[in-house]
Amino acid sequence: MAARLSRELDGVISFDVGRDVTDPDSFIATEVFEDRAALDRQESQPQVGVVTGLLGEAVAEPPEATIFEIASSQPHGG
Repeated sequence: MAARLSRELDGVISFDVGRDVTDPDSFIATEVFEDRAALDRQESQPQVGVVTGLLGEAVAEPPEATIFEIASSQPHGG
């Protein structure tokens, strides 16, 4: 539900969570935003706080995060 709600927010291009194919005990969240303001809007949603609180009780290690800033992009093969 949280992923669906995040996908509906203005400025969220993509938001997906899945199990790591090489480590079945790990999950990967891939989030793509138009800009930093969209990321901040998503993180300020109440459901994000709820999920973050639940993760603290359910995971063995704290989540890791990396932010990649892309200056430009184009479709593959284009």
